This record gives sequence, C-alpha cells and structure tokens, in this order.
Amino acid sequence: MVGARQRLYEAPHEHRATGLDTWFQTSGSSAPPRWKQAVAVWLAFFPISLLFQWIFGGVLADWALVPRVVVSTLMLTPVMVFVFIPLYAPVSSPGCKGKWSPLDLVARWRHTQRSS
Repeated sequence: MVGARQRLYEAPHEHRATGLDTWFQTSGSSAPPRWKQAVAVWLAFFPISLLFQWIFGGVLADWALVPRVVVSTLMLTPVMVFVFIPLYAPVSSPGCKGKWSPLDLVARWRHTQRSS
C-alpha cells in the first residue's frame, strides 16, 4: 500500500475533460470531432424541442419573441443537459467516433429485408 502511494507522488497524472467532450468521451479514447458532437446534440435536442413546442406552443404563441425564447430555453436547457444528452451521448458515441455510420445501419436493414 505504501509503495502505491509513493508511485502516485513520484509520477502524478491528471486529466480533465471539459464541456461536450465529457459526454462523448469513453475511457481510454479521445472525444470525436466537434462537428459530430454538434450533430449528435442537435439530434437529441430537435425532438425534445419539437415536443415542447407541440405541448406549450399554443400557450406561448401570443407572447413576444424574446419572452417566448427565454421561457423555452430556461425550460429545455436543464432537461437537455441533465437528462437527454447524458442518455443520448453513449448511444451516439460509436457513430461519432467512426465505429459505424448511418449507412451501416441502412445496409444491415437491407440485408435483413432480403433474407426475410
């Protein structure tokens, strides 16, 4: 136990990930390119934003633009940051890192359709 502590003090190592990188980074790998992160975030944000507008759009329709945007961003940002992005990022991470692509999914689907 003392030897392990001694090695820690002899060769300390610190790594900090910040921002979106922490959502898309898996142990031992680097984060995907920013444009792929942006696409993944948009794919998570769009359906939630659409749902929000479908539910609350009628109520907010008569409001001026700025209050409408303030209310929607105040409500959606925490939901996205604390719920949907952490749930969606691990699912989208392989695609962001080039381990598979949407074309792979289409090819697999076509293969299963042909063999049925």
